[in-house]
Amino acid sequence: MTNIVIPDSVSYISDYAFANCFKLIISCEVESKPSDWGVNWNAGSCSVIWDCNNNDIAYDGYRYVVIDGVRYGIKDNAAKVIGNINIIGDIEIPLGVEYGGLLYSVTSIGRSAFA
Repeated sequence: MTNIVIPDSVSYISDYAFANCFKLIISCEVESKPSDWGVNWNAGSCSVIWDCNNNDIAYDGYRYVVIDGVRYGIKDNAAKVIGNINIIGDIEIPLGVEYGGLLYSVTSIGRSAFA
């Protein structure tokens, strides 16, 4: 699983619901964590985008995009390789990635990006 959208109708998420989902991006329609969600609902430390219908920036400051099976995080006018989405075979990292009509230079590869 790489992406999930949680609608604002979800009133409860149990602890550890997303454990071991290391490459998951969670987009939530609500603006912040509802009080009835478990304390450890996101124990896997997945990236979360709150108010996803009006916002595309995750709480960690990145905008995420997947191009040719590779996930990039865009922040500070640069792109970072975050990881691959179950690619078996060759991967070619481009000089830049497009997001929102703008081109961002790929300047780094993140920790455990290809683990």
